[in-house]
Amino acid sequence: MAVFLHGGSPRSPRLTHPWQLSVLSVSVLARSCLGGISEDTAVGVIRFGRRGWNDAVEPHPVLDLAELLGAPPGIWLGRPGGARPEVTLVGHSMGGRAALWAAARHRVDRLVLLAPWLESSDPIPGPDTREVVIVHGTGDAVTSPQRSAALADRLATTRGVGQFVPLKGATHWLVDAWGRWVDAITTALAD
Repeated sequence: MAVFLHGGSPRSPRLTHPWQLSVLSVSVLARSCLGGISEDTAVGVIRFGRRGWNDAVEPHPVLDLAELLGAPPGIWLGRPGGARPEVTLVGHSMGGRAALWAAARHRVDRLVLLAPWLESSDPIPGPDTREVVIVHGTGDAVTSPQRSAALADRLATTRGVGQFVPLKGATHWLVDAWGRWVDAITTALAD
């Protein structure tokens, strides 16, 4: 199962709506990736309740993911008593940061972080996370490609799970290099 997570802002208590650009772009991105991944992989999009991160200890997006990741295994596929599927979180910007935090607190098998918003105090994924692919445009002026590369290097060195994929010239916004973002995601999901 691949769950796509949209971006947001550092602070905003406003409710998230399906027509927001960050939500729409990640929803279309998820659909664009369908042709390049296994038919056995269920794909979904989570819409966070609030637009902002809002809290340093219990951020809203992380709480939203806790509801999903803490659900009984059978709930995942609508079959009580069913096995929990392998979980990949694909997060853009704030969604990437939320995915990283969620993987530190819950079982997440794989992370694909797209131009993630990273801070030095952010946790690292737990031992269940066996792969972390960080894709970042080298022309990003919103979030730091250098922090992404450093995190990937740290995870590769300490746990053998980090990989950095630079997209030359791409900015923070997915639309400027759409095909390259899709290719990077489908490659990560196919491995």
